[in-house]
Order: sequence, then C-alpha cells, then structure tokens
Amino acid sequence: MAVHRVQNFVTVSAQGCYFANFDVFNGFSTGDVNQIAWTDSGGRNCYDGVNLQGMGDAASAADTGSHSLLITGSTGENTFRNCTIGLDTVTRSSGVAEMALASGSPRNRFENCVIETFAGAAGCFWVAIGASGIDRYVLFRNTVFTNPINSTATTMTVGMSINAAPGGSVLLHNCLSSGATKITTTGLAYTSQGAAAAGGSLGVAIT
Repeated sequence: MAVHRVQNFVTVSAQGCYFANFDVFNGFSTGDVNQIAWTDSGGRNCYDGVNLQGMGDAASAADTGSHSLLITGSTGENTFRNCTIGLDTVTRSSGVAEMALASGSPRNRFENCVIETFAGAAGCFWVAIGASGIDRYVLFRNTVFTNPINSTATTMTVGMSINAAPGGSVLLHNCLSSGATKITTTGLAYTSQGAAAAGGSLGVAIT
C-alpha cells in the first residue's frame, strides 16, 4: 500500500522541544507538489544530529513549493546542531530551494550543519528567504553548503535566494561552499571570511 501525503510531512507547532539522532525522508513513488519534509512553525526548538531529507521523488523535486525544511512564523529562535538538511540523490529543477525561511522568523541558528542539494539547473538554491522572511538574523556557523558539481550536478548561479528586503541579516561564520558561483547577489549577507577564493570556501563572492 502506498502512503501519499500532500504538503507538510511533519509539522512542529510546539515550542521548547528537543529533537535528536533521527532521520526523516520525504519521497513517494507517485510524487506531488508542495512537499515539505519538515516544517517548524512553533519556534524555540532544538535539533541535534537530525537529518531532514525532502523531495525524494522527481515530482516534488521539480516543484518550487517543495523543501526539505521550512521555518516559518514570528517566534523562530530555533537551533540546528550537527544536522544534515537536504538530499543530493534526486535532481532539483530551477527555482527549487532545499530550505526556506518565511514570515519574519527571527534568530535561527545553524551550527556544524551540512546543507546539500543536487542542482539540475543553475537556478536552484540551498536557501530561500523572501521579503520579510526573517527578522534580526539567521546565523550559519561552521556549516557546509554542497552541490556535487563533480558528480554531474549543475553549478548554481547563487546558492541563496535572498530578497532585497529580507527583514534581517544573513550571517555566515567559518562556512564552506561548493557548487555555486556566488553565495548571493541580493539581500544582506555577511561572511567572516572576506574575499573569495577560487573553488569555493566562501571563496565565492558574497555579492
């Protein structure tokens, strides 16, 4: 028997929860649009050693409403440590982002994480932040952003789709990226590593 679930596979609407050491895979033999593996709308939750792998089928991987992770709502303040977000086994179509932040979500932190994708077009993204999608800041510390361009993936034009008025700052501290020409060309993004170096280490220009 096939299980078919549209949109949010798991939604966390509670606050103050601690999630550790498990994997979530969201993919169906008959896929659909708007598949989101994990949505956190509650805020002030902690994730440690959690793998959130969405868009595990061709249909959802071709839809811009699908994500491995969506953080939404005005509470925010979630912490992700030692987590893997995304999937690099199914090719993503242009406009698809592995994770998205929406509705003014403030002060989310990603520490020692891996954010991965498999871009089938230059217009794919690791992260998408729309207008007023965040508040104050989102912090990526010691985080690796990977798109396997040495394993047939397409180089992304920018790794992060950030609106010109995202509502806050995108902070990158001691991060590494591979598979995008630039981290972003719009929005307020700051890195601790200065100018770009040729193969990526936030070696790619911020703007």
